[in-house]
Amino acid sequence: MNRLTVTALKKEVRKMTNHSYILSAGNFLLSLLILGGVSIIIFTVTLLLFSTKFTPLDISAIGHSQKYLEKQSDISKLKVLNGTPMENAKNAILKASKHYDVPVDLFLGIATAEASLTRFKGYNPWGIGNNGPVTYDSWSHSADSFAHLLRYYYLDEGYDTPEKIMPKYVGWQNEAWIKNVRQYWSP
Repeated sequence: MNRLTVTALKKEVRKMTNHSYILSAGNFLLSLLILGGVSIIIFTVTLLLFSTKFTPLDISAIGHSQKYLEKQSDISKLKVLNGTPMENAKNAILKASKHYDVPVDLFLGIATAEASLTRFKGYNPWGIGNNGPVTYDSWSHSADSFAHLLRYYYLDEGYDTPEKIMPKYVGWQNEAWIKNVRQYWSP
């Protein structure tokens, strides 16, 4: 108990010994009820305020944002590159994916369709190039160029499924290409 409460209690006890104990005891009990009521009100208001903010489905309440969970999911998807020539491309893909808002699944799908994640040269598993594949000097340059190409020349123009992308990207009907892309990306 704090000092103020102890002092108040001592005063009330003294009053009770001065033959006015009935009135003082009543005041004392009333004071306790008022203080108790205020505590209950504060507790109830606090409970109402915080119970609506922290629901079990609110992932931000447990310290993880939706973006964090999406990034974790993207990192998990890129584990398929472990042990392949594209293993060192994971960070570049994540960065380009985030910058251009291109799904990681689409990077993987087209790399599978074009190079089976293994058969490519010059950091170009996406088969970029009209007259033979373009060669890049790094995964960062390659992933950035690929994401830029997809965002501005495909996705922003409404080519948002493997079936829509394929004629423009491949240039001819290729059902195997669609099937390979769909292994990873099915919007």
